[in-house]
Amino acid sequence: MFVEGEKTKMSLKKVIITGGCGDIGFATGKLFQEKGFEVVLTGINEEEINSRPSIENISYEILDVTSDQSVATLTSKHNNFNVLVNAAGNVMREKEFEVKYFTHVVDTHLNGTFRMCSKSVEILSKNKGSIINFSSLLAFFGGTLSPAYSSAKGGITQLTKSLAINYAKKNVRVNAVAPGFIATKMTEALRSSTYPEREKEILTRTPMGRWGKPEDIAGPIYFLSSEELAGFVTGAILPVDGGYLVYP
Repeated sequence: MFVEGEKTKMSLKKVIITGGCGDIGFATGKLFQEKGFEVVLTGINEEEINSRPSIENISYEILDVTSDQSVATLTSKHNNFNVLVNAAGNVMREKEFEVKYFTHVVDTHLNGTFRMCSKSVEILSKNKGSIINFSSLLAFFGGTLSPAYSSAKGGITQLTKSLAINYAKKNVRVNAVAPGFIATKMTEALRSSTYPEREKEILTRTPMGRWGKPEDIAGPIYFLSSEELAGFVTGAILPVDGGYLVYP
């Protein structure tokens, strides 16, 4: 018998998306909202949060994934959800060859992802939940301009597989998307006159011949999150790259 005010495992539809004020995170949040989810999007500061519009059933929270306290505060406030999307990240390109920047980028991507997973797994376990991490094509080959970003994404790939094994006994699935070259604020420089030859190389190697859109990533994330659609999928790293990885 259903008791008013209770949310069963089957009826709970709430997602936390770290980095949710970024282009891909925001597109993902809108898709989940359209699917009937309560959505929590995080940003690093008020400026990021204020850059996004007010939308029904979408709320915003400040989160620093490099801070244990910030992560603990978020998961204490929002202590009943069934999907976690770890999209928080940054890239500093040539600066990453300096130790302090390398360390910061790795802490944001790799350690930040693990912080969120470890603080969320017991909550997700109660709701037969799922985690979707963000890997990258640069997890499959080195990044000329971004050694920290590439290293962190390679780490997230292996972290996803390791957590998938461990969390399976807790009824939590763990997967990752590996976006290709997506037209976002993070890739503006690659699409500008700063790196004209690099953009030409990217589009020539991509069989679909275009940059991806944030919405191209949101759909696969929703698929991986769904118990109905992907209930037997865990430990998968799903490239969403327009065919870029097809070439050796």
